[in-house]
Amino acid sequence: MSTFTLTIDSQTVEAQKGDTVLQAAQRAGIHIPVLCYHPALSPEEACRVCVVEQVRGTWSTLVAACVYPASPDMVIKTDSEMVADARRTIVELILSDHPNECMICNASGRCELQDLAYELGVNGTPFAGQSHEYPIDPDPSPYVHWDMNKCVLCRRCVKACADIQGAYVLAKIDRAFESTISTAFGDTLEAAGCENCGQCITFCPVDAISDKPARGRWRNWHLEPVATTCLRCPSGCRMVINVADNQVAKVAADFGSPANHGALCYRGRFNLDKFVTGNRLAVPLVKEKAHHAEVDYPDALAAAKKILSAEGPMAVLAGGELTNEEGFLLGRLIQEALGGAACDFAGRLPPTGSALDEIDAAGSVLAVGANPMTAAPMLTLAVRRAGRLGRPVIVAGNPEKHPLTRAASTLWNVAPENTADLLGGLLRVFIDEGLTDASAEGLSEAATYASRAGVPLEDLTASAKTLAQSAPFALVVSLAGLETGPGRAITEAATRLRAATGGPFYLAGGAANSTGLGDVGLAPSEGQPDFDALIADLKAGAFKRLLVVGLDLAAHLGGDEETARVLDRMDGVVVLAAKESAATRDADVVLPLTTFVETCGTVTNLEGRVCRIRDALTPFAESRPGWMVLRDLLVALGRTADYQTPSDVFLDLARKVPAYQGLAYDQLEPAGVLLKQG
Repeated sequence: MSTFTLTIDSQTVEAQKGDTVLQAAQRAGIHIPVLCYHPALSPEEACRVCVVEQVRGTWSTLVAACVYPASPDMVIKTDSEMVADARRTIVELILSDHPNECMICNASGRCELQDLAYELGVNGTPFAGQSHEYPIDPDPSPYVHWDMNKCVLCRRCVKACADIQGAYVLAKIDRAFESTISTAFGDTLEAAGCENCGQCITFCPVDAISDKPARGRWRNWHLEPVATTCLRCPSGCRMVINVADNQVAKVAADFGSPANHGALCYRGRFNLDKFVTGNRLAVPLVKEKAHHAEVDYPDALAAAKKILSAEGPMAVLAGGELTNEEGFLLGRLIQEALGGAACDFAGRLPPTGSALDEIDAAGSVLAVGANPMTAAPMLTLAVRRAGRLGRPVIVAGNPEKHPLTRAASTLWNVAPENTADLLGGLLRVFIDEGLTDASAEGLSEAATYASRAGVPLEDLTASAKTLAQSAPFALVVSLAGLETGPGRAITEAATRLRAATGGPFYLAGGAANSTGLGDVGLAPSEGQPDFDALIADLKAGAFKRLLVVGLDLAAHLGGDEETARVLDRMDGVVVLAAKESAATRDADVVLPLTTFVETCGTVTNLEGRVCRIRDALTPFAESRPGWMVLRDLLVALGRTADYQTPSDVFLDLARKVPAYQGLAYDQLEPAGVLLKQG
């Protein structure tokens, strides 16, 4: 990349071709105040707070540093009296139509306008005139508080909604004094298609758009930020949990994360408090004469040991949200102390290991299966981004409800359960048209697949040619809710298509740590029953003992009544869980666990990126982290488990799991580490 020099405040600065004056200054450590500018968004030039003086011989002029291109031998002053006067006047003009209520404003302490006024020495405004009187919080959204009286028209919210989320819900409407931010036709956020992602909240520099659940509960300086990784889906988003009074006050984005680049979804941003609270298990429980009794932890461990060491066939079922450390220790427990009991975890999928950024480099995208916003929202944002860049995007799903409808260049109305036929048809077309040298052995005719999928054969053929001509194409398969049943056929078809065509491959389901738990050995060995088979065997009475770890068993057994029927006829049931459920009500021993915001450890997202999670909250009541409970069970059953912290477990894990060898716990922050593929 070609470089050149310019002079900023009498300092020689090196810049790169394409730099703006602001970028060149920032690279040299020279401060220029901004308001409408944000490094994650394209420049807007809405406020001109960033004005600098460009000296041209005997005269000079003011230019907006955020958009003005740097050029060789340019002379810039960022702190002249002309610049200072202009910036103060700009801020005074903004304040002329801005509520003067900083003492009680929700944004106080993190307001960029307030910080600017302080930095520039602006105390009030000499410009008197009409002020807006928009209704405050007119929208019924449970998440977004709306106060356009405070809006500074920076349009950062509009850009975030369009360029990051790809939802296009917000826009600037009207002109001059009547300009404001609104939805199309003044609809409510919900009616306009808002996805409750909160990107607009992230980018608002004032208090015009804010986090409604957190308003009025804490001041910003009361919040303690804790950077961690979200475990609500396999995206592995890096986020900052702001804690107050040992509660999740509000969640913010982390722009340093390559897994999500500062974006979050509604589950991570707005629903963590509900995930942590409600129906929590407070103390260990042991069943005595058909009723649970509260016991201390050692007594509960002893009761669990008695069940786990007894004779008789045993199954172990786990949830897909356990940390890598918990999965590793559970695997040790199964192999070393439980005689290799039959085991699997919910939502297990084969790893694919493609970085999300590879979608940006792909020539086209094929997105099929269930709703990708449910499976992994960051996949949705990446595919939408590809559509905005003009890449061919072929989407299968309900055209009226699919979140990729706007991004699609080709859209098929295909039921999610028919996805395997669609993928089989595309592969057969690739083979028949000579677009791959893969074998057609075991495949039906393309017309048969097309008929079952409900897509005309000529459309399949045209799309296969498009994908081949724009190779490599990214294959995005969403399996949220489809991991069992049709999910197996979809997974096999997708894997075969990807093997024949190459390119980035993304397989996402409901289990947040499917990749990591598979890596650390929690999956059944070859020839052993998988999760679906274990559930069927459990219903059929094939097991006498059961260990359940971090899993809502009723969701897989068909409800509370069926769960009670199955568990009541067993000799012993041990459940490790954070919340009450049908399984905990019928278990013989219940050991309360923390949630992922109350523990530390690692997880591996759908890219194969190993990330840290941190304990933002202290454990609820007598609940304990899963790694600690599993360690104690290992010790109770006579095995060595000298782990004092999650980092101790990870150290052992990294020695014994090939893909993790060479990784160090402390090197996983802040961005995580992508595992080497192959």
